[in-house]
Amino acid sequence: MKLPVVLDGGKIRVSQHGSDAVVETDFGLRVTYDLVYHVRVTIPGNYYQQMCGLCGDYDGDPKDDFQKPDGSQAANPSDFGNSWEEAVPDSPCAPVPPCTGDDCSTECSPELEDKYHGLQFCGLLASPTGPLAACHKLLDPQGPLKDCVFDLCLGGGNQSILCDNIHAYVSACQAAGGKVEPWRTETFCRELQGIEG
Repeated sequence: MKLPVVLDGGKIRVSQHGSDAVVETDFGLRVTYDLVYHVRVTIPGNYYQQMCGLCGDYDGDPKDDFQKPDGSQAANPSDFGNSWEEAVPDSPCAPVPPCTGDDCSTECSPELEDKYHGLQFCGLLASPTGPLAACHKLLDPQGPLKDCVFDLCLGGGNQSILCDNIHAYVSACQAAGGKVEPWRTETFCRELQGIEG
């Protein structure tokens, strides 16, 4: 599909912003997708306290955002996400069964975890003197840092996983009005189209 696209008489617009796909509606909904795994949904203020689902309830209290469809609070993000799963008839996608046995550990060795917290890896997210330091006053980097280390542990240190995690934080920072210093280099998270900041 060639972007931009305007649908339903201008009620829906699909465009590209940097490497993200963006869907916008005439009532103010904006969905940004990095084409990997990070989705950001923005809604106008007149929907305050009128939401529920995977994006939380938009009541200003993040402590109750893991509410399941039955009204109870999920114990963790996985339980929350799984609770909103809907069966799709004839879908090739099936729910992932719970892992049992010795090969289910998602924990890194302490040495690998230390390595992934380093500045050459996920530590770049939280470095107080790094290129993303200006974002810290807008978005706490500790959650994304923890997620990044977790993802690298599962992915065996794959650099594209690292770069996708950093890009997601950068994108959220920029959406919040933050200024990001250049963080990509010729040897670190280089974009194929060139180097972006």
